[in-house]
Amino acid sequence: LSSKLVAGWKSKKPRIIIGRTKNTTDNENIRVIDIYDRIQEVLLNSGLVRVLDASATSFDYIIKPEITATREYG
Repeated sequence: LSSKLVAGWKSKKPRIIIGRTKNTTDNENIRVIDIYDRIQEVLLNSGLVRVLDASATSFDYIIKPEITATREYG
């Protein structure tokens, strides 16, 4: 997170929803749920944000994680 962005929050922690992790690679062996859980764990332990349940109706940001291939096709 940008230090300017965090400084602008002052004492108010933004409310964040973590969307479903999207796998756009051709590797079907990636455990998407493990990556989702790790993202959630890191954000919760950071103390910088409040992670909300996906059913929340009042929030500041939605994070949409995406796993992409590093291989170039052409």
